[in-house]
Amino acid sequence: MNLEINPREILAAAPDGLAMQMGVAVKSPHPFADQVSLSSLAHACGRLAPTYRAASHDVAIMGAGMGTTDFSRQLANAAQHLVTRTFSAQAQHSAFCIPLDVRDFSPIDLPGLDTEMALEAIGQLGEIQWGLVSTIAGASQVRLATFAKAFGLSRQMIINDQHSSFARMFESLGASGARTEAKLVAAALEGNQVLDDGEETFDVLFGNVLAEALSGAALGTAMGKLRTQVLPNGQLSDLAARHLVVSGELEYTARQLVIDAGVDVEVHALAYLTAGRWFLLADPKIQPTVATLRLNGSAQSVRVEQARRPTHFDGSAVKATTDLGATLLGRFGIVRGGV
Repeated sequence: MNLEINPREILAAAPDGLAMQMGVAVKSPHPFADQVSLSSLAHACGRLAPTYRAASHDVAIMGAGMGTTDFSRQLANAAQHLVTRTFSAQAQHSAFCIPLDVRDFSPIDLPGLDTEMALEAIGQLGEIQWGLVSTIAGASQVRLATFAKAFGLSRQMIINDQHSSFARMFESLGASGARTEAKLVAAALEGNQVLDDGEETFDVLFGNVLAEALSGAALGTAMGKLRTQVLPNGQLSDLAARHLVVSGELEYTARQLVIDAGVDVEVHALAYLTAGRWFLLADPKIQPTVATLRLNGSAQSVRVEQARRPTHFDGSAVKATTDLGATLLGRFGIVRGGV
């Protein structure tokens, strides 16, 4: 470590320096970014600590620095890049879900809206007819759940600058958060929840159930069902298929079917779906059906923050928290398949 550099400069360079050490690309990094490592940051934090003594051994200074809030905060900031990046890479379900902000953790209702305002021909007098946006069957009593973990980084990891171990730890954390959300999405799809009109989401009466194993013929039938679902205003939905969501063991079959059929449909596999289950969905931008919940104002899918290290723990600590939820928004734009 370069002791000639002012420790405050090391702290200023730490966001860029640690990100670079973890393999994150940084544009226009701080001039001293290449001088930052876990050990040099711990030493700089130790030199800035109220207990610092110039005659102290470097290892003792680093030990003191590991326990400071400055060090924990810098670790959390560096980890946030990794967690966010890996969460996004793992969350393949986000392609067919829409994010939905909720105000707090209380159970809420999400009534559907009949937004299909049919345009009508204007008569000879040019009079335009009025229409009203009305509510239709939607989700009820949905809520966020909080998942969190606090953990420590050992003194040895920090002193030995084990950046790759640090990176793998938080990359795994980001992937774990995405897998948790995918599990909630699968539960929402499988649950056949009762909407606020007292009826289940999936029923043959609504034209969104196909009791057939996945095959070319079944896929074609499901595509037809999406097109001919009757909307609340009596019009046919005319929705094109865009996403095929399948259980894990059907992934290869699904991908082969889509290639053979030459249709513009993306395939997604969810590990927690019941074996043999599949769903065909419309574009969520046109007809949103599955939503993932987020706390209003939350900028990150998983938040990484500084944490107080446990008593007698020789190292540093951070904590990770995420607020997740998933729900079906209604019956249109989706067909459930499987026997």
